[in-house]
Amino acid sequence: MVDLGALGGWHSLPVAINRRGEVAGWSITAGGALRAFLWTPADGMVDLGTLGGRYSRPVAINALGQVVGWSANASGRVQASLSTAPDGMKDLGTLGGETAQPVAINGRGQVAGTSTTAAGQSHAVLWDPAAEEARLGATAPLGGAPGAHLRRRPPRLPQVPRADEAVRHGG
Repeated sequence: MVDLGALGGWHSLPVAINRRGEVAGWSITAGGALRAFLWTPADGMVDLGTLGGRYSRPVAINALGQVVGWSANASGRVQASLSTAPDGMKDLGTLGGETAQPVAINGRGQVAGTSTTAAGQSHAVLWDPAAEEARLGATAPLGGAPGAHLRRRPPRLPQVPRADEAVRHGG
């Protein structure tokens, strides 16, 4: 067991881990703020900062050590963020509304999440570092899995018997 520590406060919580053993999480600072962190075996716990507000929180980490999450900006609005320990935190933007929240990141650095539009609607979005932001459509229904399409392998589907196989029913 490894004690990952805290950012000077009384509490920390891991949220995600990648295959290299890097951990994304959040911690309370000595000043009482909630901050996202990245813990690596080499560097320990590093405060990822904020977008100008008092708090930040991660939701996922990819194999490259990129941490996606959300942070309050200087005006207190929640914004989607992408962080690395050396580069700090970057605002991913919105669809013209006030807030955005990510839910997943893949190995290419693409981030799936939601953003509000200027009209106040919440839409699913894909932030892609290699291209402009692409709108995916309306948010997933309750119980849906936003970001599930970013998994490396598709989900397993039930096996259907081939036409030449006999299907026997009890009786």
